[in-house]
This record gives sequence, C-alpha cells and structure tokens, in this order.
Amino acid sequence: MNKIKLSQTILKKAGLYKGEIDGNFGINSINAAKKYYDFEKNWKRDKISVGVIQVYATRNNISTGGIDGYWGNNTELAYPKILELMGMEAPKKVVIDQNIIVKPKYNNWPKQTYTDMVKFYGAVGTNQTSLVIPYEMKLAWDLDTKVSKITCHEKVKNSLECILKNTLDHYGLETIKELQLDVFGGCVNVRKMRGGSDWSIHSWGAAIDLDPDRNQLKWGKDKAYFARPEYEPFWKIVEAEGAVSLGRVKKYDFMHWQFATF
Repeated sequence: MNKIKLSQTILKKAGLYKGEIDGNFGINSINAAKKYYDFEKNWKRDKISVGVIQVYATRNNISTGGIDGYWGNNTELAYPKILELMGMEAPKKVVIDQNIIVKPKYNNWPKQTYTDMVKFYGAVGTNQTSLVIPYEMKLAWDLDTKVSKITCHEKVKNSLECILKNTLDHYGLETIKELQLDVFGGCVNVRKMRGGSDWSIHSWGAAIDLDPDRNQLKWGKDKAYFARPEYEPFWKIVEAEGAVSLGRVKKYDFMHWQFATF
C-alpha cells in the first residue's frame, strides 16, 4: 500500500480524517495528523505522514526505532507488521529485473577535476539547454510546484532524457511517484562544493539531485532510501549511461548523481 494512503487510513480509523484515501497528504491530512500526535512544528508533510505510521506502530507495541519522521530500516522492518495489524496484505518482495535493456548513448564522461570539466563542458554555467522531461516532477522544496522542463548542459541532455525515459518505461508513473523518483532537487547551480573550494558538478549542469529530504548529504546506506533494493533498476539505468551515483561510489549523498567520474 502507498505509505501516504496508509497514513491517511490510520487517521481515518482514528476518526480524525474525513477525506478520501487518495495518497495526497494535503491540508486536511496534515490537520488530522496534528490532532493525532504533537509533531514538531518544523516538520514538512512527508515527515508528518511517516510520523503518523510510526506513532500508530509505537502505540501498538511495534518498534520503529522512534518517531522521527524518517522511513529508516527499523520502520521498513515494522511495515509488514503494521499492515498485518490493520488487516491489510503485506507488501510483496521486490523482484529486480536483471535484464533491463538500456542502450547507452554516451558514457565517456570527464573526470571531475576543474581542468577536465572545463575542457569537456566549457566554463561553469555555460552551454546550458532545456530538456522537456518524459514525466512531470515536483520541486523538493515546494512539492506543490510542478516541473516539466529541466535546464542542463547540452552534452548531457540526450543521456539524461534516456535515463528518465527508461525509468518511466521500467517503473511506470505510479511507482515512480511511490518511490519519489519525481521529487526534483536541482540540476544546474553555479556554486562551490559544500565545505570545499572546488566547483560543484552542478555548476556545469552535469549533476542531478532527486528526493533530497530522504537521501540527505551525510546519510549512508543504512538511512538513504536510494540505497534500497527497489531502486537497483533505477541505478542500472543511470549507470548504463555512464553516470555516477555519489552514494553508490562514496557511500554518502545518495540524492546526487553526475555525468563526471572520480
């Protein structure tokens, strides 16, 4: 079951939510959740929806490792028990398709040194183009704002489009939304790397961030959603284009993948 729908179902059974079980955690769901538990004021809707499930589990002696609003390993392990308690069918195990056919368009990307990046891509912030993406996304910092185009470097456009098309073909739109592969955290952004003096790969429009709230910079594979088995087909699609996941290579910052090597 969609986890937001599960949260809404919990609230409806508690007599607090009167709306439809539609997977849209809007203002009515949020207001009901705040009556269900005293969540921290700075929590956004995604954390609150997860928090509702964690509160329900805790009240029924199912451990989720605490009420923190993050869907970590403990909450994942508790998930089938929660569904069973609610009389729902447990989720099926993810079967990873080992035969995803993806034809690479380009996979000879430069190393991420400044010299190699400038030689291949040009000066930071230059040679940008617009890509009409194959499925609508939403901004990570404003989930009500939809994204239909992405600005990126002209040299990565075809490969980025290929990755997104193959992602849509493999998962379908409903599963993409479920996995939050449609939460866009940014592409081109001319700035220095966090905590460093080198230019970020985003400065060339050659890096993508997705679902940053659930794949935070310093999180390892024990917490990051993108380290889970259900995302393995996505990473196979990304890597078939020669792009590199920072999380899979460096074991942190799973939101970030780039068209540059180490």
